[in-house]
Amino acid sequence: MSAPEIEAVIEEALRHKFEEQATSREAVWDRVERVVVRAKSILLTINLTGTDNTPAETIEIPWASKKVDRPDPFPAPSDREPDQKLVQAVVRAYAWLSEFVNDHFSSIEELASKAAVHPKVMRQALKLAFLPPDIMTSILTGGARFELADLRNVSALSWQRQRDELHQARSPHRSN
Repeated sequence: MSAPEIEAVIEEALRHKFEEQATSREAVWDRVERVVVRAKSILLTINLTGTDNTPAETIEIPWASKKVDRPDPFPAPSDREPDQKLVQAVVRAYAWLSEFVNDHFSSIEELASKAAVHPKVMRQALKLAFLPPDIMTSILTGGARFELADLRNVSALSWQRQRDELHQARSPHRSN
């Protein structure tokens, strides 16, 4: 469960407890002294009147974390060899990113010039350094079911959207 979802649960419980639906969010949160998130509940220590001279009360809000269906970050090793073009492209992307991040170059254009590639090619290649860990693992272990062209067409920044785009663009040339 994300922090905003936990905050919403707490705020709803406070509004219910104080029966103050029209009160501002800040006024509701001003009464919170402490929040402890547990596996199956949230312990909330609150000040009943909103002033510092009254004793605090602790209430327990039951909740269950929603299990998010994520792909296995460590897929089973594949009996296939890793695609060397994919591996090389990813390694190159990380090397170029490292050069840029460590202030060896002041711009993508300067780095691209040194690498003897067009800046547009450099920008495209650098995207490969920002793939989700499970996709990286599949590339390095030989479990990738896509080709370099498929990776180059990924435009999303979100890891979930990258996964979705790759799933939709799986190259028919690779065996499943």
